Amino acid sequence: MGPDADFAFEEHWRFDVRDVITLAKALEPVKPMWPEDPVPPDNVEAMASPTLSTSLFFQARICMDATASGS
Repeated sequence: MGPDADFAFEEHWRFDVRDVITLAKALEPVKPMWPEDPVPPDNVEAMASPTLSTSLFFQARICMDATASGS
């Protein structure tokens, strides 16, 4: 990896919050575009903790049940 290469990394709900924060802090110096789906998207509190604890932007997929939207 060099300074001109953008990258993101997928986590797809494989980590607990503590591990997400540890990994994100370790990767801050190389400035990834984002870590993707570190925790389940329906767990807002779990998503907020790494976001507030690091300088990285976390990407999370919003999963909505079609019946909830009235479709």
